Amino acid sequence: MMVAYILVAVVGIAALVGTLMVAGKADADYSTATKGNLTRILLMYIILGIIVIIGAIVVCIYLI
Repeated sequence: MMVAYILVAVVGIAALVGTLMVAGKADADYSTATKGNLTRILLMYIILGIIVIIGAIVVCIYLI
């Protein structure tokens, strides 16, 4: 089970880094609003992380 947690963390971090790398290579209209776009993307990752943590806790509770 610990391997699954590590794998999820690694994939999440890789997705975050990839998103931030791609965000710097956008068209002119996108780069003018980069701060707002990155803020929204970051909020999505935070919300997704919270959902994953809650889901993992619920799964652990029902499996134990």
